[in-house]
This record gives sequence, structure tokens and C-alpha cells, in this order.
Amino acid sequence: MISKTKYSIKTIALLVIFIFSFTLVFAQNNAQQSHFWKHVRFGGGIGLSTGSNIFSATLTPTAIYDINSQFSLGLGLNGTYFSQKNISKSTVFGASIISLYNPIKEIQLSGEFEQNHVSRNFDNPAFIDDKFWIPAFFLVLVIEPIM
Repeated sequence: MISKTKYSIKTIALLVIFIFSFTLVFAQNNAQQSHFWKHVRFGGGIGLSTGSNIFSATLTPTAIYDINSQFSLGLGLNGTYFSQKNISKSTVFGASIISLYNPIKEIQLSGEFEQNHVSRNFDNPAFIDDKFWIPAFFLVLVIEPIM
């Protein structure tokens, strides 16, 4: 029997994938794009892991607006579902603000602030189920070799 929580998480994940895919197809095929949409890039990631009694799925769509050739700003969403049979289940949903700076073509500095809501449910009554918000901040420096 599928619990309501599992069903609703799977439904939400499939709905987000469908909306994200539809947005990409619509944006790619629109010949009369506005000035704004010509400077928007879409990306993100999809993750799926399985193992002995373990399942995890992640979806992280992002949209980035190129202000000029050096500076970009964007938004991201993320969602992760993790389940380990007879031990625990957890969900993580959040959003982020992303900035990218290229002082020269070969160097990119990026910063991302992310706010996540975590919900953990344990099958063992010795552990307490909990829900909380947690922030994260990432700084990344990428240097491409000059060829």
C-alpha cells in the first residue's frame, strides 16, 4: 500500500519535471522571443540513486539571466526525496539565488545562497521525526586552462 506522503511527493516531482520540460520546449520553439528571454539560460540537474533498500531522487531546475558578458543572476529550485527501507524517509525542498561573475573568459566566480526545508521521518520510535529550515552558501571558482 502506498502512503499519502509517498504518493504526493511522486506527484509533485512528476509535475515539476513536466512543467520544467514544457517551459524548455516552449522557450526553445518560440521564434518571436522578447529581448528578456534571449538572455535567459535554463539548466539544472536530475539525480536518481538506488541500492539495496535505498532510493533517492533529486530535481534541481535553474534559470539564469545574462545581464552582460561578465555578470549573470539566476534562481533555482531543488527537491530531493530519500528513503531507506525500515529506517527513514526524508524530503528536502528549497530555493536559491545564484550569481556568476566572469572577470575574463577563462575565470568564473559563482556564489549561491540556498534555503532548504528538511523533513525527516524515522521508522524507529527511538528517533524523533523532525522538520527544520537550513541555509547554505556556496562559493565556487572555476579556472579554464588557456589552450
